[in-house]
Amino acid sequence: MAKEQTYWERDSSVLPGVDETVFQEFESRHGITLPPFLKEMYRLQNGGGIQNAEQELVLLPIGTPDAIFGQMRSLEDYASADGPSSLTSIYLDWIEEEFKNPACVIVIASYGGHVVYALNYGSTKAGKEPSVVALDFECVDKDKVAPTFEKWIKKLSKVSSGPSVNWSEIEKYEVLYRSSFQYFLTMDGTPEVIENVLCKSGEMGLIHFEKKEWKGQVTALNRCSIENGVAGLWFKVKKFRPDPNGTFTLHLQPSDFDDIRWVMDEWKSGNRWKTRKMKGAPGYCTVESQDKESLESLADLLRQQGLVDSSDVSFLSGLSPKQREMMDQFKSKYGTLTGELARAEAANTKYTPDFEFPVIHRIDPAMKSEEENLAELTRIVLSWAGQIQKIQTAEDAHLFQESFRPYLDRFKEISRHQGRTTNLDSKLLLVKDPLREEIRNLMRRDRQAYDLIENQKREVEWDASRTFELGEKIDSFLIRYDKVAHSVANCLKSFMETKTLDPESSQPVFEDFEKIEAELNHLSGLLGEMAGGWLLGKRRFGQGYRDLAMQLDVLKTNHRSLFKKHRQTFQKLSDLIY
Repeated sequence: MAKEQTYWERDSSVLPGVDETVFQEFESRHGITLPPFLKEMYRLQNGGGIQNAEQELVLLPIGTPDAIFGQMRSLEDYASADGPSSLTSIYLDWIEEEFKNPACVIVIASYGGHVVYALNYGSTKAGKEPSVVALDFECVDKDKVAPTFEKWIKKLSKVSSGPSVNWSEIEKYEVLYRSSFQYFLTMDGTPEVIENVLCKSGEMGLIHFEKKEWKGQVTALNRCSIENGVAGLWFKVKKFRPDPNGTFTLHLQPSDFDDIRWVMDEWKSGNRWKTRKMKGAPGYCTVESQDKESLESLADLLRQQGLVDSSDVSFLSGLSPKQREMMDQFKSKYGTLTGELARAEAANTKYTPDFEFPVIHRIDPAMKSEEENLAELTRIVLSWAGQIQKIQTAEDAHLFQESFRPYLDRFKEISRHQGRTTNLDSKLLLVKDPLREEIRNLMRRDRQAYDLIENQKREVEWDASRTFELGEKIDSFLIRYDKVAHSVANCLKSFMETKTLDPESSQPVFEDFEKIEAELNHLSGLLGEMAGGWLLGKRRFGQGYRDLAMQLDVLKTNHRSLFKKHRQTFQKLSDLIY
């Protein structure tokens, strides 16, 4: 018993432990057997945080529908109840595609609002414990994280008595650079001391050590190794932390993404350390200092020692300052261009995340359902108003309650979804001697509900006109976007063939590209604001929404087809520059 208690974060739950009756009821309802280790933990407390795990991760309680983080339930129920209502059908389609029977996948934990962890009973053999899977509802992604619940908990909470990074290891290597500075980050004015050391090893290449110390306690130790030198394209000194205690960094990024390895130690209370080991990500490290000149001297030293791969930027040396400026502008757009290229080549399915635009055409059916819900609420309220006026006796009230119970349940369901509640059922149960007073109270409240619905209908009409206006903007934008984007493509194609950029002809093209990109971001922001407002239940769109969805699909199709058309050009240019 004490063993399992060590895995709970102290004071992370106010819910008492779960008794056997609750376990049996939950297992019977879902047709599963909960892992023994989970039951032992939940006998001590009903959900909460895990020691040494990230604070955002919370194990959900069992049998407590009013808990702030929700409750343990099937994945099917979670997607229907806790996912954004407009995306419910998409989530259900996705989980049905991922799992044979989503009802046999039990959500047990929540992380950050969009990631859940679940027990996957669907792929579990008889007599075996279920594996733990992570589901990201924002990126529509699934990943297996542990073969059993017990191994997952132990992995989350694992700490050691000391750091795995050995600071004295620095003495084994040739030290190329050292820096130490104070940064006043905390509210009480106590500075954090940050020390950077860059070493060189014959076998391991460059090794960067970083130590952070606060109030005499080492709080973090990081070790990063880059075996085969760094890429010259990103190799530069940049401003990092703001003044008055500003710092600069030298960016070290390998040419090969897999050529970087990290060991990161974080101090926990009670002399415990949490260690993470990674390969590839983060894909770079930085040497930090308050002395910019010393970092620039370090950069020169690394170039002299052949630790910087300059082949990817050697051709730039022949460009004029103006042409070099143009290339810098292109590099700033490189991420956008290659991102669109990858997106254009990827399989385009209904589960493909699109971070720039809301997926309006998929939301539209759910929106139509929401508007029907509003109309249904209106009908129910009007019917109540008429029927309540006919009530004269307690028997009449009882008959009214029985005949309208299905409508009452539906009203409660819709009202809960829209953030409102009703206690009409309990009111009707109290209709005895003060019958007429209770009826008047009911009618007053129902009238308020009806007025609220009318206000929401007016919002729908307002949003409808707004969607039409935005649709017209998209029409105009499509024409200009297509023209400018092709000009940029031709400019880059010319550069690829001649290896030079003509400032007079190129500068206007890049300026137009920046303007059109800014307008694209603006339109995307408007669309995101409208869709986000609807997802949060603040607004509902009218009939113009479907037209706007069609316009948006045209925009996205043109956007992707452009990069498909010039795929070869961008790829060759990418190879040439990077």
